[in-house]
Amino acid sequence: MIRSDDNQTRPVPSYTTPNTQKRRSRPRPITPREVEVLHWISLGKSDWQVAEILLISRKTVNFHVERAKQKLHVATRVQAVLAAIGLGLLHPAPQV
Repeated sequence: MIRSDDNQTRPVPSYTTPNTQKRRSRPRPITPREVEVLHWISLGKSDWQVAEILLISRKTVNFHVERAKQKLHVATRVQAVLAAIGLGLLHPAPQV
């Protein structure tokens, strides 16, 4: 609420709707495709290599990685892979 000079209150304008607020509070699950892309990233594959393996474009690979990073609340690909492992979505790659 905002007080005006005449001591009346008026509502503060809201730039988010109740539906938007609901969506933000609800955790978004990682999709199977995002887990699959993170799996290949965890094995050291580049976007191009993942794209070739999954028969999708590099931009689509990058899209899935970026969405996974957002959902896992991390900044880097390495952090996304580690977060997915920590949540049990991925299993660590065996050491060769």
